[in-house]
Amino acid sequence: MNVENGFGIIDYCMFAGVLVISSGIGFYFSYIGNKSPEEFLMGNRNLKTLPVAMSLLTSYISAIALLGYSGEVYGNGLQIGSIILGGPVALIFASYFVLPVLYPLKLTSINEVCT
Repeated sequence: MNVENGFGIIDYCMFAGVLVISSGIGFYFSYIGNKSPEEFLMGNRNLKTLPVAMSLLTSYISAIALLGYSGEVYGNGLQIGSIILGGPVALIFASYFVLPVLYPLKLTSINEVCT
């Protein structure tokens, strides 16, 4: 069986297409409307629940985490499950204790708290 390793011409075309489309979307939305940091970074604080939830989900569950967890389970067993149990506890703590303090401050980043 002859198995080819690496990208072929179709793979390179698809990769380039994804990069062009992604950068096109970024350039389009960076040149449209008011260019204030509040609007560009925070969506003028009037985004709906679903886009915010999907953005948080994609930043929380990255490709590295998916690959890393499966490799960790393969190498060491299911001990990593104890770490995963802390996620819901952290979400509950943040939603009841951290967000009520930070959201009214109208911060763009958590780093603004220190300044």
